[in-house]
Amino acid sequence: TLQVGVITGNEARLNASKRGTGSYPPMVFYTSDIERMRIATDGRVSLGAPAAVRAQLHVLGTGQTTAALTDAGNRGAMLRLSDLAGSAGNGGAITFGTNQADTADSLGFAAIKAVLTNGGGNTIGDLAFATRNAIVDTALSERMRIAALGQVGIGTSAPANQLHVHTSVVGGDTSLQITNNSSGITSSDGFTILLQNGLDCYMSLRENGNLFLRTNDTDRLVCTSAGNTRPGADNTYTIGQSGTRWSAVWAANGTIQTSDER
Repeated sequence: TLQVGVITGNEARLNASKRGTGSYPPMVFYTSDIERMRIATDGRVSLGAPAAVRAQLHVLGTGQTTAALTDAGNRGAMLRLSDLAGSAGNGGAITFGTNQADTADSLGFAAIKAVLTNGGGNTIGDLAFATRNAIVDTALSERMRIAALGQVGIGTSAPANQLHVHTSVVGGDTSLQITNNSSGITSSDGFTILLQNGLDCYMSLRENGNLFLRTNDTDRLVCTSAGNTRPGADNTYTIGQSGTRWSAVWAANGTIQTSDER
């Protein structure tokens, strides 16, 4: 049975109640004699009548077959968060937290937010990712942004290239670290490209391996793990060319180590 308007304290209830000693039923909503929404007895909510509810909120519908969603395509299997305002920076958001964040009445510790950049026509905007820096902070800090044209910014809200990594901390270094299962994942592992605060730039292979410089998918220059520099192949490449010569070559001794010494 459905109980409507049962008042308990300050609550008005819509309740799916069991009959006699039977089981409690789910609450099901229909339009045009078709199921549209269901609230299961364990509190999970489904839209679109999936055969089994797999999450706290489960939406079933007919979507599109491409990530390049079209305005004219199917709009099933979608969630939409629209901001009432239309100024620059407005846009829907998804926040993430725990029960502790609810108790503290905070937004949570992370969020994904749409950021409107042009409200004309069909509108365009960016997608921003944010986290909370410290438990005493009352606002989240943006960490990464995907701009409307596809540029990705880490540490910057205005990426100037396809991938733009920036450090805004005064005196801070900016680095990109690449690791794999063999290298380990600590700060002293893998390969690092570092732009130092003093504007010097470093490429650092932190493992006991060789560093290769390649063009046309071919080894051209190799810096070995022992610190020696050699060409990518024997008797193949020159140092400099006619019209693009080195002005001077300095060495600890003048000995030429080659079978063609004269």
